[in-house]
Amino acid sequence: MPRNRILLLLGVIGACVLPALAAQEMRWLPGGVATSGLQFAREDTWTIGRSEIINPTDESGEFLLAISFLPTPYVQYTWKVWVPAQSRREVYVPIRAQEISEERGVDVEVMLDPDAKTVKAREKGLMRLEKGRPAMGMLRDRNDDPAAIAATAMRLGARQPRRIAYLRDRSVPPIFVGWEGLDSLVISHDAPNLDPAQMDALRDWLVSGGRLWVIAEQVDPALLARLLGDDWTCEIMDHVELNRFTIAGANASAELDFEVPVDMARVYAPGWEVIHEVRGWPASLVKRFGLGWVVVTTVGPRAWYEIGWEKKPDKPDKRVEVPREPLRELGRIITRNYDKPPLPAGELAAFAAGQIGHKTLDRAWVGWILGTYVVLFAVSGLFLTRARRLEHSAWLGSGLAVVASLALVGVGVAHQGKVPLTIAEAQVARIVPHQHHAIVNGALAIYSPTEDKGPLKAEAGGGVWPNLSLQKGEQLRLRWDDVDKWVWDGLRLPSGAVLSARFRHTVGLEEQVSASIRFGPDGVEGRLVPGPFKKFEDSVLLTPRGQFAVSLKSDRTFRIGTGDELGRGSYVGGTTMSNEQIRRQALLRKMFEARIRRAPIFELESDEPQHEALAKPELTDSIRRSFASARTGKVKLTRRARISILMHGAKWRIVDEQKGRERLFDILYEDGALNVYDVTQTAGPQHAGAASYHHPSVATLYAWTDAFPLGFTLPQDPVIDSTNVIALPVDIEPTPPGTRVTIPSGFIEFDPWRIAGKAGGSTLYKKDRDEWVESSNRSEIVLRFQLPPSTLPLEIESARWTIVMDAPGRDVEAEYLDVTPGVDGGDPEIRTVPLDDARSKIGVWQIDLPASTVRHDADGGIVVGLKVGDAGGAAGQWKIERMQMTVTGRVAE
Repeated sequence: MPRNRILLLLGVIGACVLPALAAQEMRWLPGGVATSGLQFAREDTWTIGRSEIINPTDESGEFLLAISFLPTPYVQYTWKVWVPAQSRREVYVPIRAQEISEERGVDVEVMLDPDAKTVKAREKGLMRLEKGRPAMGMLRDRNDDPAAIAATAMRLGARQPRRIAYLRDRSVPPIFVGWEGLDSLVISHDAPNLDPAQMDALRDWLVSGGRLWVIAEQVDPALLARLLGDDWTCEIMDHVELNRFTIAGANASAELDFEVPVDMARVYAPGWEVIHEVRGWPASLVKRFGLGWVVVTTVGPRAWYEIGWEKKPDKPDKRVEVPREPLRELGRIITRNYDKPPLPAGELAAFAAGQIGHKTLDRAWVGWILGTYVVLFAVSGLFLTRARRLEHSAWLGSGLAVVASLALVGVGVAHQGKVPLTIAEAQVARIVPHQHHAIVNGALAIYSPTEDKGPLKAEAGGGVWPNLSLQKGEQLRLRWDDVDKWVWDGLRLPSGAVLSARFRHTVGLEEQVSASIRFGPDGVEGRLVPGPFKKFEDSVLLTPRGQFAVSLKSDRTFRIGTGDELGRGSYVGGTTMSNEQIRRQALLRKMFEARIRRAPIFELESDEPQHEALAKPELTDSIRRSFASARTGKVKLTRRARISILMHGAKWRIVDEQKGRERLFDILYEDGALNVYDVTQTAGPQHAGAASYHHPSVATLYAWTDAFPLGFTLPQDPVIDSTNVIALPVDIEPTPPGTRVTIPSGFIEFDPWRIAGKAGGSTLYKKDRDEWVESSNRSEIVLRFQLPPSTLPLEIESARWTIVMDAPGRDVEAEYLDVTPGVDGGDPEIRTVPLDDARSKIGVWQIDLPASTVRHDADGGIVVGLKVGDAGGAAGQWKIERMQMTVTGRVAE
């Protein structure tokens, strides 16, 4: 009897469980949806969504997979996939989260066959959110704990969260947009199995600004040769085991002793910068790769960290990973944010929108009408002269003028309002010559004269993200047809409005693009290799200290003399500018000049964690969501402030209700921090000196040229109007010995300098902004002007030091300092040579350094001093506006 009951019970359980298991097997989307690769989602950033499809039927079929975030369900990301009968397949879809208000995760929905009348499957998932930057990923062998601990120690040493995204071979993103959320990557995997698409995407990410740390003693060199190509010049000679050794570096060292030996790969590395050494062999190396960086360590990961204990009151001691000083030094390279675009997307979109407008009347029409008027007037005058009826010339001339005017008006009216469907595209392309790549940031502005709905297509990549504010909740679907081919279905094009979109892409260059210069008797001589670009307009060469107009000859050579240097804020040569040149100059100004912004009115308590400050009851729900998303930023508050926060156009309007004050702010996410800037006080015309200058750190040629054909189009056959400004780093070639050279001031940098035993090193000059600070005190300034290394050693024939300053009522003295290094590290010997002096110096001051006296030091530096005296009882301010030096000489044999 008991046996029969047991069998009956098992039968009932089987009847209930087996159908459930069968149903489980019949699920089309058993795993729902999750993130792949980086394993997190970030607002306004691309990532990869992963879903598994099971086809339980006996028929093969093509299915459409659609993923959407529940906060914005009307935006779907789709991919068509063919699945054989009775099989399963994993699908990877690029997705982008928007308008996230959650703190830790975001709900996601995935549907199969959403086009059919009945949806085959619908599942939900939860994706982890990542809000902090920079973010780190790691590709490692299983159970490689020391490498993971070293990476964690590096992050903790940089005061960053310990979170690391651990990647597997198959989850490494195979497309460039999948890497957008990652700033740095650590590779300790011996030989990851990466296919060509994954390797290409990783290389594109690195070239466009990523930071890679390779633990070389654990990684197969063949992987690095595939990834870096000709830039991987390292050769591993052998491996040794170390117990007691020192990691020695110029800035940081560590003496180590291990009971269990640490492995070291001894590497020969020509062309790499060695940061640390062990017994004369490189322990860490660094090399620039495009806009990114590659750091290679050759000593095992255990050598770079130690285990410490964090003590807190009333809590047990906590085990923490502590980086050694050499690892902290490397961390300053690896743990930086991914490089920012050269311009905010909004600025580029506004520039692109400026290309759309009513076309002005063509000059040919104007010429024909005015020419006809002149000819008819001359012929009629000749006829009236012969007929002796010149008294009729007055009304005849007036009549012809009226007819010509009416003709101009008529033709103008006929052209007015004829703005067709237009896609205006603006690109900023940073050329990476040695890696044959271009990193393209751009924006689209789409104008439609009538109400329409896309679809917007691309045939050559460029992950475009449109402005969703015009979509009004209508369904929008991004359909990926291939890695570089996509379609925005349902994209709303309102009548008479401009829809903006932004994109980022990397482009491989099949032809070499490069520029090189050399110093000569009249200044700079240069040559350009244009590659695929056919035109170069409004070219300008920027250095850290100046800008020069570049006029290209037919053979693509150019010369730059001292007279070609442009004034501050000028980025187009010539005396008159067209409307297009004015627009171009305005865009470059926004790229290189940052307005000085005053401190915020409201300040956040420094001891208050950021997430607690964002939870203050004074912040409305809507603004808190925007701030917490790290898309806009942080408003800085006092504890007693009662704040009303409203949107005002494109700015936040912040009102202190207790004080009745109102301000407009730019709220931005910058360098891992949330910042708010008061723009009320910087609105309107800027006073002189209100801009700080951020020129590139190396000589770079900027030119307006052909846009990269990314294949943006609409089925309605729109007008395509594209423009592109390229940034091309310039190689400075060594000058042959015996050559006479003139070095324009823009190629000679200077720094405040402090000499032992002498005043100097003034803080009045802010090099990061190329700006002098106003002062009311007396001061003694020592400056070191650096000659270009390609001209050394140089026999100086003349040097002119130019100072633009405003020092009323003060005595000013200029001097040359001949500095001889001290013996055995002692104080240097300084010989002072007076150059000039003045009283109440206002305006331009040119000082010629005597050729018989001036010389450069071993590293090419010329040291000068400037003394500014007291105001003689007055309380006046003084300030240096600008300073530069021009040098002529002959390169020594």
